[in-house]
Amino acid sequence: MNQNDACTCSHASISLKKKTCHQVRIAEEARCDRQYGLAWQKIGKRMTDTKQEQSYFKQVCMAFEEACQKSREVFECYYQIANYPVCLRFAGNSLVPLMTGALKHLAVQKVVKPALTLCLWDQEGTKTDIPPAHFCKSEYYDKSAGTLNTRFYSALQPDNGILSLLSCEENLGFYCVPSAMTLPYYETAAPLRLLFHWWLKENGAQLIHSGCIGKSGKGILLAGKGGSGKSTTTLACLLNGMQYLGDDYVILSMRPDAAIYSLYNSGKIHADNLQRLPALLPLVKNSDSLDTQKAIAFLYDFFPSQVIGSLPLHAILMPKITGKKETIIKKTSPATALMALAPSTIFQMAGSGEKTLDTLAQCVSKIPVFILELGIEAKEIANFLDMFIGNL
Repeated sequence: MNQNDACTCSHASISLKKKTCHQVRIAEEARCDRQYGLAWQKIGKRMTDTKQEQSYFKQVCMAFEEACQKSREVFECYYQIANYPVCLRFAGNSLVPLMTGALKHLAVQKVVKPALTLCLWDQEGTKTDIPPAHFCKSEYYDKSAGTLNTRFYSALQPDNGILSLLSCEENLGFYCVPSAMTLPYYETAAPLRLLFHWWLKENGAQLIHSGCIGKSGKGILLAGKGGSGKSTTTLACLLNGMQYLGDDYVILSMRPDAAIYSLYNSGKIHADNLQRLPALLPLVKNSDSLDTQKAIAFLYDFFPSQVIGSLPLHAILMPKITGKKETIIKKTSPATALMALAPSTIFQMAGSGEKTLDTLAQCVSKIPVFILELGIEAKEIANFLDMFIGNL
């Protein structure tokens, strides 16, 4: 791509941002309402002053300390996430096995001063309730910098009672569930997603709804809405010997150059597609619930050398199911790539907005983008992408 082409791509993607936000919100709000129901409905009212925010945050801090005292034990786990040391503190052990499997590949030794600390407890196991959250929006709450330079994010999901609360000023967050026994399966596959999203966004990175594979130090992003084939394609490439950073959520950083960081090692795929990847079937954790859940496999347990932490980004591909025999690839525009990345990222990541769109627009203006027309054989798709990466 010459300099003029690069300038054209940049202007095209940037000019789309306002239009994209409007189009995305109209289409995705209706879809999310259908898919998530009450989980994303607004409830209550916003807090209106900084003192109220700080008061509630302190109440939650005290509730967590009470949970620690009642459980009589605190477990700490440390991880390296997008080059940031992160500590998870658990009041009791009920949530530890449920929330750490997907992060296992990023585990590190104890860190004296983590960049982010997240505190977790379940109300039933610790006999400690959360303070009433009358202010919460279940979608998100974002308080701009005020006189005390504070910023809080919160989400209360009324369908499952899960509270997520983050202070970006203190780099401290809380995650409380009613009961570890009733934790939704998708929370174990993508634990603490909102908290990671909010904190990363404030620290120069972006959690995105995409998959990523790689080889020879080159990463390829697979972007698109649910059902476009990105998870099946990503998992097929893993089974074919390629590197894996995630098939549903990964972290994008543009500092200084485009790079992808892994967050979860949990592979997720619709049960109907397992027949295309039969080698995954023995690895599935929830094989007895596939009539109502996606199949989940914690891939680091089986492919420790292929599940890696990060790769520089070299190309963005938008998978498209065609029903044809052969896989082919076609160049496309940054505008097309932005429309593939933005909708599901913005509306699966509550609290996204202009900052998220800026990051995505910057990415597609700098990285080559393609349409990947998928063939019908998973093995053939994986072989095709292996050769494609080799030629980048």
